Amino acid sequence: MSERDPKIIRVEDDEEKEPVETGDYGFQPSPLQERILKIARELMQKHYILDSRKLYYACAREITESDNVDVMKAIDDLIRKKVLFPGKAVSRDGVLKNEYRKMIIDIIKAEPGIYFSRLRDTMNIDSNTLIWHLKMLQKFDFIRAEKVGNSTVFFEKFQDKSMDLFFFYIHKENSADIFKHLVTSPGLSFQDLLKLLDLPRTTLVRKLKVLIENGLLAVEYTSNRITAINISPQFKEACVKFLYNMYWQQGKPD
Repeated sequence: MSERDPKIIRVEDDEEKEPVETGDYGFQPSPLQERILKIARELMQKHYILDSRKLYYACAREITESDNVDVMKAIDDLIRKKVLFPGKAVSRDGVLKNEYRKMIIDIIKAEPGIYFSRLRDTMNIDSNTLIWHLKMLQKFDFIRAEKVGNSTVFFEKFQDKSMDLFFFYIHKENSADIFKHLVTSPGLSFQDLLKLLDLPRTTLVRKLKVLIENGLLAVEYTSNRITAINISPQFKEACVKFLYNMYWQQGKPD
C-alpha cells in the first residue's frame, strides 16, 4: 500500500448534510464502487468530513476480495466522475435536493442561454445566493456558463453548443418578439414586421442586421428591399420550444 497525500473532501455548505448516495450518475457504478459508496456513507454518518485517505483505508480493510490498487482506482474514478466530489461530500443526486438549485435547473431548461440578471429576477433571490448555487451546479456538471461578448449566459451541461448563439440573441431586448412574429407569420416583409413591433425603423434595421449576419434569419430581397424574412431552418424547432416556454405556456398574449 503506497502512501499518498490525502485528498480531503470538505463540507462547506450547512444545508448539505445528506449521506453519500448511489443513483443516476450518468454511468453504472461497478459492484466495487457500490461497496465503496456504502462505506463512504457510513463514514459520513460518523465524521461529516470525508477524508479520502480514511475512505481508502476503510475500503482496503473491508473489501478483502479486491486488490488494494483496484480499490484506489475505483475511489479516484468516483471522485473524477463527481460522485464523490472535492469540496463537497454529497452525491450528484443530492445537489438537486436543494429547492433553489432545482428551480435554477428548471428555468435554464426552459430558457437556455438565460442571463444572470434575468435568472436572479425570475427567482427573486440576491446575487450572492444565486452565484453560490450556480457554482454548485457547475461543479457537478448540471450546467455550463458561457461568455458571449460582455455577457455570461447559462445552459444545461450537454445542451447542443451549436445552438448557443441562437439562444444568446433570442434573449436580447425585442429579439424574442421578432422571432415570435416570424413563427406565427413566416415570410413577413420588413414593413409588416416594423408595423407589428412598433419599433423605430433604425432599431429594427440594427437588430435584423445582427440576426441575419449570424445566420439566425434568412431574408429575400426585391430591388434591395427585404420582402420576406424567415427563421433559418436549423433554428425553427428550438425557437418554437423556447417561445412556448416564454410566452404561450405562461398565458401571455401572442
